Amino acid sequence: NYQKEFLSQSNSNHNFIPLTHGYFSYSNNIAEQFAYFQSLCAWLFQFISHPFMEWDDFQDPNSISNNILQECKKLKFPKEFPSTK
Repeated sequence: NYQKEFLSQSNSNHNFIPLTHGYFSYSNNIAEQFAYFQSLCAWLFQFISHPFMEWDDFQDPNSISNNILQECKKLKFPKEFPSTK
């Protein structure tokens, strides 16, 4: 589903490439990585039919990170680090 649905989203403002194993472990372009991360999180929430307040690309990254963590908390995922990390 990731390759068929997420990567081929036609309504997205981004053209994402398939993830590599180390994509998030090094920083070539932090803004691009964050855009990928927040879009992937939103897609995953939609994929599991979890209702959430959607964010946009112009919203503060800290706010988006906090929103993602709040949604993960609602899903009972353990939080082991602050959203600023």
